[in-house]
Amino acid sequence: MKLSVMLKAYNHEAFIAQALESALAQRTTFPFEIIVGEDHSSDGTLDIVERYARLYPRRVRLLRRSARIGMVRNTMDLYAASEAEYLAWLDGDDYWTSPDKLQKQVDWLDRHPGHTMCFHEAEQLDAEGRLERWSLAVPGREEYGIEDILVRPPGFTCTCVYRRVLRRFPEWFPGLPFCDWPLQVLHAAEGPAGWLPDVMAVYRVRDAAARALGYDPAAGITRAEFWAPWHAQVYEILNRHFDYRYDQVIRTELARVSREGQALRRLAAERSVTTRWIWSRLRRRPRLARVVVAMAGRVVGALQGKR
Repeated sequence: MKLSVMLKAYNHEAFIAQALESALAQRTTFPFEIIVGEDHSSDGTLDIVERYARLYPRRVRLLRRSARIGMVRNTMDLYAASEAEYLAWLDGDDYWTSPDKLQKQVDWLDRHPGHTMCFHEAEQLDAEGRLERWSLAVPGREEYGIEDILVRPPGFTCTCVYRRVLRRFPEWFPGLPFCDWPLQVLHAAEGPAGWLPDVMAVYRVRDAAARALGYDPAAGITRAEFWAPWHAQVYEILNRHFDYRYDQVIRTELARVSREGQALRRLAAERSVTTRWIWSRLRRRPRLARVVVAMAGRVVGALQGKR
């Protein structure tokens, strides 16, 4: 098999058919399959995926779950379930808008055998139905190395096709709070990423991943403030994994994340409800609390060392 579409599905009843249709609509000169990791949804997602698997038995393969395993383990299982040379990732609430997306990216990777990923431009769709072009790519720049990916990937997960380069996942991977970006970093360690200017996907702006980790918009904090300590935790793990080879890049990002964390703490001091919300979660996650405290100490120490 040349390529596998890895589709993660959990409570995507309203969106999963559009995601599957966009994958089935791909026009390629090579064979590809769609592997759906259905993570024991509580809505009608499984029924919809089962119907597609019956309609397209040679194209759609379903991985059923008897209990929910979470987004990280689902990602790992999907990776292991495929033996394809290339892997395209698609969450069940996103969709592709060009039937030539996979062909263009595979052609690009075939022409660039030293590259491990290929991103492209996309649009994002918010809860109010507004659609706008979104990109973190540098205009005119085609190549991105690991230090670029550590700071900010040039595209969403639904825009990326990976070359299979990982033989196994690091032992720390299953414990991550999220994994799409760390997976990109691990691939970038094996070779650079490429970027295409074509707009070929839509990413839905939703809080599903944050809510799975305990985010509550009613608590009065923004998504950026909520994600700050989680990003700090993952940066710490990646820094150790690479034996501090990219320490300067990561320390710079930790300082940025720390500023977001300081904004969160200021907000918490002003709002007692938010204070109780934050500390209740830190008490349940002592490792996260240690990471936040250690991060703040390192940043303060770095700033003092510059005086």
